Amino acid sequence: MPFQYLRPEKIAAMSVRQLRRYKDAAFDHWRSKGFPYPDLSRSQLEQQYRQFAMSYRSVFGRGRSITWSPLGLGIANFFHPHMWAVKCQYFRSPVQVFRNDTLLAHCIDRSLRINTDRRPLNANNMRVMLATFSNTKRVSNFRPTAARALYQRYSRDGDIIVDPSAGFGGRLLGALPLDREYIGIEPNTQSVRGMRRMLDTLSGHPLTKGCGRVLQGRCETLLPRLPGRYAAMVISSPPYFARELYGRGREQSWVRYPEYEEWKTHFLTSQMREIHRILQPGGFYCLNVENTETHAVADDAIAIARQFFRPFFVYKLMIGCVPYHRNGHRGGHRSERLLVFQKGR
Repeated sequence: MPFQYLRPEKIAAMSVRQLRRYKDAAFDHWRSKGFPYPDLSRSQLEQQYRQFAMSYRSVFGRGRSITWSPLGLGIANFFHPHMWAVKCQYFRSPVQVFRNDTLLAHCIDRSLRINTDRRPLNANNMRVMLATFSNTKRVSNFRPTAARALYQRYSRDGDIIVDPSAGFGGRLLGALPLDREYIGIEPNTQSVRGMRRMLDTLSGHPLTKGCGRVLQGRCETLLPRLPGRYAAMVISSPPYFARELYGRGREQSWVRYPEYEEWKTHFLTSQMREIHRILQPGGFYCLNVENTETHAVADDAIAIARQFFRPFFVYKLMIGCVPYHRNGHRGGHRSERLLVFQKGR
């Protein structure tokens, strides 16, 4: 049977034999096509960027929350396909699930069972199945809508924003529709290439008011090279020690400092000391951080930050949800802390 992205009613009408053949065809299709990375045409990219740049709806919600929005996320993820292979501690990555024949077949079965209101085996649904399989986790990108909202609230037109752990470009994208200069620091070569491609693609767009630079290297090396009182705002979501393994080279902080206490002293504390130095008096430091299963990263980061800055505000940053998952009382919703600190005048 030739493979097509059939709708659920077509699949439901199949006989047992036809369904088995359809599953086999789907398996062969995805095995030959490769991992279902997000793929955007030039027109789709421009359309999504226009929707993101022209969205004026506030993401600041009730209860000091920053609500979840997908706007712009597809763009940032498109430029960083390697994020699907990043491992989270002892969990599998979505790419590892895809490469295992048995697990890929299970994902096809699962999508056919769950997605009864849309084409269950298209690229988007297959990515969701691969990313939410048992004992599997995927890294998330910082929501561009949240980044833009924070820039608008805690900085002004013409300000310089520094991001010591630029990651997968969500915070960079959030700056482009605004009159801001974004400077990101990132050690991972693939992530740097992705962000520079994003800049090359979107810098000439009529709705792009900001500019950006991405510096490749360790923040411990590059932050000291920036002038004092240089930035009006610093935003960061530092690595959670060895929670997310972005690489195994010496450029990764968890490789340089394999013991948590060593990492906390030589990476986290030294980074915040430099952030305090480069911030202008009265400038803001936005820190997205959370504890992990093995280390109190957020508690320690907050305690260190209070040595240098004044606590200003705390938000609950919504990460999103998977509708068919049940995560305790939260019904699949996840959130992390986002803390705003201020440098004294």
